[in-house]
Amino acid sequence: MDRAKLGAKRSIPTGARGVQLGVKVSGANTYDTKLLKATLGRPPIHSPQPTARRHQ
Repeated sequence: MDRAKLGAKRSIPTGARGVQLGVKVSGANTYDTKLLKATLGRPPIHSPQPTARRHQ
């Protein structure tokens, strides 16, 4: 019996303030443990530096 699920699963780790540190998108039928390893192994997302026109 094939129990394949349609859709996507997103794994988004966040910091203490809720800022996204990384993103990993996979198929919905991916085990959470495999997705966790892939998420933690990805480089962090760097936020842009604030400028006079764009405050953060």
